Amino acid sequence: MRLNGKVAIVTGSSRGIGKGIAEAFAKEGCKLVINARSLERAEKVASIIRERGSEAIAIEADVTQRKAVESMVQKTVKTFGRVDILVNNAGTGLIRKSEEITEEEWNNLLNLNLTSVLICSQCVFPIMSSQKEGRVVNITSMLGGAPLPLRVAYCVSKAAANMLTKIMAIEWAKYNITVNAIAPAYIKTELIQDLIQRKVMQETDLARRTPMGRMGNVNDVTGAAVFLASDEARYITGEIMHIDGGWLSYFGWEPASGK
Repeated sequence: MRLNGKVAIVTGSSRGIGKGIAEAFAKEGCKLVINARSLERAEKVASIIRERGSEAIAIEADVTQRKAVESMVQKTVKTFGRVDILVNNAGTGLIRKSEEITEEEWNNLLNLNLTSVLICSQCVFPIMSSQKEGRVVNITSMLGGAPLPLRVAYCVSKAAANMLTKIMAIEWAKYNITVNAIAPAYIKTELIQDLIQRKVMQETDLARRTPMGRMGNVNDVTGAAVFLASDEARYITGEIMHIDGGWLSYFGWEPASGK
């Protein structure tokens, strides 16, 4: 197993991509900390992992609050003795015109999508640096490199998280800590399914815009996360891995036939 004996904290892992990554890590022998703002939701996922024969604990923590993150890391070390992997997955979205977004909305989104990445990474750094090894995987978005109307705060937060990834990778390489990001396209999670049901977006439109002709699913992301967390990726750092079915490579415009 590729992560046998490793210990991972996966933030925002009670659902969606975070839940999928946690379950994939468990299959590879990893011990898991399932994190959410709701202990009940986190414990539900941790229980499923334990029922499948792997070790997991649930920790309620708001990852925008440093004291809560410090407590989570301390509980992790007390339970498992170390921290080998951090997946900064917690995040949210917002659809709002640039002229209408409030400062409160802006600050709340950046705190969760960006500042929490810094806080969580800083809190595990002393442990990973003392171990002389660690893996940090940040879940950003293809929209960190593709501006989209009505998503100014989201796009800015993910672009900044990508840059944060690269700078931490450079600074922490001497401690044998790798820092990489996974930047997915639209993935079929509960959140995206809800937006589709509310007709905020159309699945057919997203599939048509994607060269591979479909939206992504959680399993399209989990394999990359396992790889970046494993020893196979020990010489890879500062990378932004786009999992988008070719979205960013495609300009999105087709000339008239014959021209």
